[in-house]
Amino acid sequence: MIGPSGESVSSQLKRGLRTTAAIFAAGAWLFVAFSGVGVAFTPAPPPHWVGWILITAAACVAIVTVDRWVKMIPGLLAYAAIFAVITAATGYTSAYRSVVMPRGEALVMALLFAGSAGLATTLTSRKLTATDRFALFGVLVSFVTAVASKKMSLAGSGLMFVCLAIAWAHARLSGGAAPHLRSRIRRS
Repeated sequence: MIGPSGESVSSQLKRGLRTTAAIFAAGAWLFVAFSGVGVAFTPAPPPHWVGWILITAAACVAIVTVDRWVKMIPGLLAYAAIFAVITAATGYTSAYRSVVMPRGEALVMALLFAGSAGLATTLTSRKLTATDRFALFGVLVSFVTAVASKKMSLAGSGLMFVCLAIAWAHARLSGGAAPHLRSRIRRS
């Protein structure tokens, strides 16, 4: 049977199930990653090594599947930039007024996130190299650092920018830029 889009109902069903499985897997990964951060960095009784095992497992899964989630990074960083601008306007990092952030620090974070989003878009248009994968691992580490400590949020966003800038510079210098950008690089 053919659906209104021109593809068979069974192929639409398979595509929908794949999308659902991918969303479920991403949610499970986030649960494992945040659970690991919560257990590893809280002074509560659970053993901290359990949290580090969860963080390591999440990092291994992220490294293996980097080709699938790299296209989401620019959007997430753009969202973070918008959130940082809102934080700069209100002076608070969340809906709760208990977490105060200086406006200048929030503006610097907004600039770093916006710059990181721009740099991350270059990763989506080329085959990832070892340097790109290392940079994305640095982005993941800086994300965990920013989540784990309120004081490290500016350092974490700065580390994200530096990691992505290194990947971008390496691609530009080694000629690994996207095909549509190569002609611009050679002309300049």
